[in-house]
Amino acid sequence: MAEFPALPLWTDAYIADTTHLSDAEHGRYLLMLMHLWRTPNKKFPNDDAWLARKFGRTEAEIRELFRPLLSEFFKSTGNWLYQARINREFSRVQAMSQRASARRSARHNAMKENANYSDSACSTAPVEQPEPEPEPERKNISIPSESHSSDDETSLAVEAYNDVARRKGLAICKKVTPDRRRKLKLRLKECGGICEWNKALELMVLSKWLMGENRRGWRVSIDFLLRPGRVARIVECTYADWEDKNDIRKNVKSQLFEEWFPEVASGTTTDKQDSGGGHSGKNKCNVVHIR
Repeated sequence: MAEFPALPLWTDAYIADTTHLSDAEHGRYLLMLMHLWRTPNKKFPNDDAWLARKFGRTEAEIRELFRPLLSEFFKSTGNWLYQARINREFSRVQAMSQRASARRSARHNAMKENANYSDSACSTAPVEQPEPEPEPERKNISIPSESHSSDDETSLAVEAYNDVARRKGLAICKKVTPDRRRKLKLRLKECGGICEWNKALELMVLSKWLMGENRRGWRVSIDFLLRPGRVARIVECTYADWEDKNDIRKNVKSQLFEEWFPEVASGTTTDKQDSGGGHSGKNKCNVVHIR
């Protein structure tokens, strides 16, 4: 049985990475993810015979049907197969569970101490009490501090960005400077935590403009995401098909120009006779540039 029965599945990231798979390949890949989530240490032995027993297939079927998916979506250390995203999601869920357990224990201890205090305060007459038995030792439960929790979220956020950057060919965040760490904590606080940050990364890769399809060929980086308001704009899909919106504006300007100045737009002008002098000449017109 898995330590955490629910497997987190980020649908946007999954669909973006697996659009080329067939229905049968989707089923095999999801089956491998679920078995990996239940497996201790979150890794498979790199052995066809073991995989055949695990998935109820022959070794030939493992090589033909499962190995292509393992090569594309899993990493290998030689003897073991693992997936970085599964490891990262398991660490995140484990940290959340530990923090929730620590808070529950702290509340229970506080309620117990309050109950003991109220019982002693309400006793008015001395009552002969039997000898108290020695109390079992209480283990001190340390609740993670807010700064420690924010440092964990900062590390998870950087790791999540670098994972996307490796898949999409973006610049890797090799060093987390104090200034970057400070800005990243502010951005995580603004967007609502690591879950919203991961959502912004999934939406980021869907924007052609952020992925380099713009006039300068510029691509998004970690420093761009650390600027105030950038993550919120990505979540609100502000950058989705931005280049297409600029093209639409250009087409509107062109249509207005042709409607207001049809002769100039078509490249023809008309000659008119001057009623006073009888000579002909070309009319001059001032072209208004629409911006």
